[in-house]
Amino acid sequence: MKARPFLYYLDLVLFVCLVDSENINQVDGLGRNAVMYCVRGQSPEHDECLEMLIKANADLNHQATGKNF
Repeated sequence: MKARPFLYYLDLVLFVCLVDSENINQVDGLGRNAVMYCVRGQSPEHDECLEMLIKANADLNHQATGKNF
């Protein structure tokens, strides 16, 4: 098993807090939600996060307001 850096686990804890909150569909300054970042990540960890968001009923149809991704 590959060792993971501490920040990975900290990010995972913060992510789980997001999924368990009413802010699951919150967007950043460019209008992007967590689903968009999970899809963009292209790693097994991002896939895992996407599955969690889907199970938590995150908005999968949201469209960003920013110009570039």
